[in-house]
Amino acid sequence: MKTRLWALLLAMFVLNSTFAQINYWKKIQAKNKNQNLTAIATDVNVNTQNIYYLDIESLKRDLKKTNLRGKSSVASEVLLTFPDKSGKFITYRVSELSTLHPDLAKKFPSVKSYIGIQTTNCGNVIRFSMGSDGFHGMLFKSGAKSQYIDPYAKIDSSYMVYS
Repeated sequence: MKTRLWALLLAMFVLNSTFAQINYWKKIQAKNKNQNLTAIATDVNVNTQNIYYLDIESLKRDLKKTNLRGKSSVASEVLLTFPDKSGKFITYRVSELSTLHPDLAKKFPSVKSYIGIQTTNCGNVIRFSMGSDGFHGMLFKSGAKSQYIDPYAKIDSSYMVYS
């Protein structure tokens, strides 16, 4: 009986740690916004309240756990959060969605595309890619304008959310 209880507790711990969601985004506080950030030239009017730091290395590590959409009958268990323009963090179930021809995918293995379905509203979707130029994402919400997540500064891992 004790052995079964320990096995059950161990299984619950492993599953919880495997599928726990981590927020890789941290809002850059107002006092830090203009420190060491050289904004990329853009014609987008960005609200400075929508600038975030992204722990891109941790995100890349966890994206390796995603299923390739269409190649697995099991739904992805990778849950990731992304900020939207209003400052809310939204959770999506993320899968890899290859968009490159197989020859190009072999030539550029660091370029990957993903799709995420919001866990609380399947009509809301995020599509994003990771490559040598960082993270680029598009949020599609039913009945709302599309939103974008793009690099904000040239060197660090700061990103802007805008529509």
